[in-house]
Amino acid sequence: MLKKAISFSIIILLLFLAYQYGINFLKKNHTISYSIEKEESFKIEENYIKNSNNDYYLIKVTNNDKNEFIFDINNLFNKQKQIVEDVSVYEDNGWYCLSLIYKNKKKSSIPLCEKEGTIYSYNYAKNNINLDDFISKLPNIESDGQYKDAGNSGNGFNKGYLDDDETMIFYKYKNLSIITNKIENNVNFSSEDQYKNILGSAVGKFYIIPKYTSNATVKEYIKYDFEANTKNIISFNAEISKQSSYINGVYEGKLYIFDKSTLTQYEIDPYNDKTIVTGNKDKDAIAIINGEEKNISVYEMNEKNIVFTPNLDIYSKIKYDSIYPFDEFAIYTSNGNMNKVYNKYPDNSIVLINDSDVKEIKATNNSIYYIKDDTLYKYNKNGIFVITKSNELKYNNENIYDIFLNN
Repeated sequence: MLKKAISFSIIILLLFLAYQYGINFLKKNHTISYSIEKEESFKIEENYIKNSNNDYYLIKVTNNDKNEFIFDINNLFNKQKQIVEDVSVYEDNGWYCLSLIYKNKKKSSIPLCEKEGTIYSYNYAKNNINLDDFISKLPNIESDGQYKDAGNSGNGFNKGYLDDDETMIFYKYKNLSIITNKIENNVNFSSEDQYKNILGSAVGKFYIIPKYTSNATVKEYIKYDFEANTKNIISFNAEISKQSSYINGVYEGKLYIFDKSTLTQYEIDPYNDKTIVTGNKDKDAIAIINGEEKNISVYEMNEKNIVFTPNLDIYSKIKYDSIYPFDEFAIYTSNGNMNKVYNKYPDNSIVLINDSDVKEIKATNNSIYYIKDDTLYKYNKNGIFVITKSNELKYNNENIYDIFLNN
């Protein structure tokens, strides 16, 4: 009898645990509001966001109804609610810095700082005030992006600064360098140097680039799958001009190329290894203008060199010099600074660094890459790191690299 009772209890416990796991596994996004009362009052709006590309919390904190700070952190809390249990504040010479203490002191956030109504990153603020003592007293400070060893590969790449889930593609005239924090491989795409990367592009989990020969035209594309670390060939039913073609853009997992010499637009589908003609003298080409699909004559496309543009309406209140939108946020330059703004909070920008002379900005969930002068940098909450340095980057930097997240 006792054995049966124990067995029954174990079954009930297992069913309960399975139920709890199922609830957490199926739990969707949430947005909740709560407060933490100390010497100041802190209003917290907590968003848990889970989609195909992201699994994280986005948290807005308002101190005494004055300034709004936007924090993010990866999902380390099994989708729980009310993950902020305390707030730590540091003030010095007009600077007001704030860090979040997460549930069970599992993590503390890298601080954000405010001065005269503007929110600054830790990387910016630490160049103006000493935050070492404040940081040292925070429990379990976020350590993502702290690197013990750059791990220079011998080919000029500090590959140790790449995260475990990152793969970099770097264009090298007739080879693509495929770089992780552990290995570096080369994929050959040409029999001779091609100075500019005019027709290569990232498309989802693929990088696709023409298979160049000494001919003036291209008949095949090389497709590199960075997740599977494999390559294969996509063939055209026609030949496209190397010199007279350009990329319109990427849309819904497909690459669009326009050949001005024949007034023909091609669609390359790397997921199905297919190419089709989507525009010519007999039918309009496809264009994505401000995020909307339109039909445009190939004559207009040829005259205006049309490239696809995303919908930037959400950033209409921001005065920017240049802007790079990504899935959940945008990076933009303005007033000599590089800034970040989340799509959910378009009125709450964060000044990242005091430098706007940056090019070729790319981003993953936690890191931002950019080129300045002769150097490719990586920026994250903990610091700024040199990935590679080359005088060539001063003159040839357009479309010279890309960064992928491994799923």
